[in-house]
Amino acid sequence: TNHVLGYEMRLPDGTIEWLGAETRGGEEVAGYDLRGAAIGSEGMFGVVTTVLVRLMKTPPAFKTFLGVFESVDEASQAVSGIIAAGIVPAALEMMDQLITQAVEEAYHFGFPLDAGAVLIVELDGMEDGVEAQAVKVEAICRENNAREVRVAKDDAERAELWKCRKRAFGAVGRISPNYITQDGGV
Repeated sequence: TNHVLGYEMRLPDGTIEWLGAETRGGEEVAGYDLRGAAIGSEGMFGVVTTVLVRLMKTPPAFKTFLGVFESVDEASQAVSGIIAAGIVPAALEMMDQLITQAVEEAYHFGFPLDAGAVLIVELDGMEDGVEAQAVKVEAICRENNAREVRVAKDDAERAELWKCRKRAFGAVGRISPNYITQDGGV
C-alpha cells in the first residue's frame, strides 16, 4: 500500500476512477483513503488498469526468521510483541499447523509438522539496524514461547522459504479440492 501512490480502476458498473495521487510527487489526497481501501479489497472493488508506484532501492541487508510455536495464540502474541516494540518488519506471515503440513508435504522445506503455528519474519534496512532489530525479534519470539527460532542462513534459503509461503494456497489443493481462506492483513 505504501508504494502505490495512485491508480486507475474500472469499477463493476464500467466507470473509470483514479484513486490517490496523480503525480509522481505523491501528494496526499484529502478525504477518505479510498486508494488504501481499494488496495485492501484485493480486487473486489474493480480492475486496476494503470498504476503509479514509488520505486525504492533494494535494502542492503535482510534477516529472515522462522519462529516455531506450539499454538496460534503464542505466535499471535509474538506478532503483537514485535509491533509493540516499534519494529515494522518488511514481512510478517503466520501459517497454522494445517497450512504448514500442506506446504511441507508439497515442498519439503523442513517445516516442523507438529508445530501449532510458524511465523516468518523478515527485516530489511541498513545492516546495523537490521541486526539490532533481529536481536529484539528473536527475544520477543522466545518470550512468547517459541520453541525454535531459525534464521535463514543465506539468500537461497530465504528465497526458498518465501517460495513455500507464496505457494501455500496451492499446497492446500493437495488436501482438498476446495477451501475457504481467512487471510488477514494488518
